[in-house]
Amino acid sequence: MYLLAKFHQERLVLAGHSWGSVIAALTVARYPELYSCYVGIGQAARMGEAEEASYRWTLEQARKHGGRRAVAALVKMGPPPYQGDFRKKIVTERRYLARFGGEIHASRTGAFGLVVRNLLFSREYTLADRVNYFRGILGSMRLLWPELSRVDLFESVPELKVPVFFMEGRSDWESPYEIAERYFDAIKAPSKELIWFDQSAHLPNSEERDLFNQVMVAKVLPVACRGLSARSWRAHRKLSGQIIVSHMCATAEPSKPEPSVGWRKFRPTTSSNSSTSTAASGPNE
Repeated sequence: MYLLAKFHQERLVLAGHSWGSVIAALTVARYPELYSCYVGIGQAARMGEAEEASYRWTLEQARKHGGRRAVAALVKMGPPPYQGDFRKKIVTERRYLARFGGEIHASRTGAFGLVVRNLLFSREYTLADRVNYFRGILGSMRLLWPELSRVDLFESVPELKVPVFFMEGRSDWESPYEIAERYFDAIKAPSKELIWFDQSAHLPNSEERDLFNQVMVAKVLPVACRGLSARSWRAHRKLSGQIIVSHMCATAEPSKPEPSVGWRKFRPTTSSNSSTSTAASGPNE
């Protein structure tokens, strides 16, 4: 209610990323009247199964690419569910997953550098926020992971009463895209669209930020504005513009200007009534 009042809105768009998408989906399911639509990015759905799939893929890549040290470390700690120091084992698996491109598309270093650049250059973070960001990740993992590992949105959130958008990277093995796709197929909603980012893994909002922003404006914003009063509509447009500009500024390297060709195209790949799967593509494709 605080955000509705602060931004003069009747409803909000709720976007959740990674295991934050679990909390977001549960929230929209419980309070649908507060939200115009839901956006899941790197959508998590069945956490235990996702960890097992992520581990198998990482071990397979380590063997394929001759990563003997990675193979030894992964075999030694064993597959999920992890026993003992689960945080250390998750961090180890994620480190090797990132090395093989399962976190950031075609990257051997993962998301750490990208996250640090975003923290440094985003105008929305204070110095305290920047310091506490990583403390928050580790603290949240310690407190929430045991419960999150038991989450199954197929069972707990089989339906949402608002339009649904999933934004998925084709190379995501941190929150495996194949499970997100199955959850998209299963979930019931007034309308739903699965949008693929071919040059992304776990962070399409940062890996292909310009395309992601255009998808948000071209796809999500019209849905969010349906049925709003004139006052809320004007506030929504202004706020959306501010968020897009802020997101684009959260990078060490400014984006190159897009050719003046209007919005990028969205190629429908499959559709049936209220369900659509879409590949986001550039203007020259």
